[in-house]
Amino acid sequence: MLFLPVNVTLEVTNQCNLSCKHCFRHSSSRMNDELSSDEIEAVLDQLLELGTVQIEVSGGEPLLHPNIFGLLEAIVGRGFETTLITNGTKLNREQCSRLRAIGVTNIQVSVDGTENDHDYLRGPGSYRLTVRGLVNLVESGLNTIINMVVTSRSLDSIREAARQAHSLGVRGFALSPFLPAGRGLRYSRELTLSSVGMRTMHKVLAELIATYESKMKIYSNPLGYLNSPLYEEMRNKQVRQCSCGRHLLFIKPNGVLSPCDFDLFSAGNVRELKIEEAWSNAPVFHTFRKFDPRDLKGICATCEMKEPCGGGCRALAVIHCGDFFGENPICPLVSAAREKLGQGTVVSDKHALPGD
Repeated sequence: MLFLPVNVTLEVTNQCNLSCKHCFRHSSSRMNDELSSDEIEAVLDQLLELGTVQIEVSGGEPLLHPNIFGLLEAIVGRGFETTLITNGTKLNREQCSRLRAIGVTNIQVSVDGTENDHDYLRGPGSYRLTVRGLVNLVESGLNTIINMVVTSRSLDSIREAARQAHSLGVRGFALSPFLPAGRGLRYSRELTLSSVGMRTMHKVLAELIATYESKMKIYSNPLGYLNSPLYEEMRNKQVRQCSCGRHLLFIKPNGVLSPCDFDLFSAGNVRELKIEEAWSNAPVFHTFRKFDPRDLKGICATCEMKEPCGGGCRALAVIHCGDFFGENPICPLVSAAREKLGQGTVVSDKHALPGD
């Protein structure tokens, strides 16, 4: 199989104006060794040669980067399909006009439920600032997608959040389950969906697809539960849900190359080697590419879904089981099986850093 970094997430800064409880990184202040604009442009040239098609620009909060518009111009100017991932709190009309003039393809904004849900996770007043940014984006004619991270607290708010998204005029609405990692580890027991909660989320997701089919695109993420009827085609085609290290590449603010969004794996640094060299030779990429679901352990080892599922997120297995081949801690099938056996949840907050 040919492996190409078709989709790249470029984290341009670790700096963020919010301190979200559910952040799976530890975004806060700027790193003292973040890549310069010239270094990022050199990275873009390498990605162009490697066949990258899509670049997601994220952070931290990317709009806090002092040269974010220059970087976006450089990305779009090289012909990449470009998505900006932002919390939306900094989006005024002038910035939205600039984004449209540059030609950014998509803007993904995080809105985690209703105002109470959102502000609990992201801080008081953040919801209204984000909605103001969304209004500016829609009025500017930008293709805007809302992503909602679903927690045990916000599970009952999904339908209302979708209704609000539609009323704002955005073109897409996505649901993602809370991933207990990074700063979110401290709140993992509070926010992680139960087995019933995960099933409920996917049931509501199916309702949303039926309700908004011709009005607003609904994006679904099987992460954590491939058994849902929504993913029958993926199961039939045996499509592995995780593309990390096979078609996905992540570049951290300080130039670290990784197959995964989480800050666990390193394939080297763009300051020390060419991306092509790391992509072809770094052991961690081969670990992901050679992963065989038959090597899964625990409940996942006996699951009939293990081939297309691939055990879900391997990073979460490392974090919560200490084993790359461990159980998927957010899978409802795992949770239900452990409950039946009288075992506790896999999810733990014991790895949270002091003060997070």
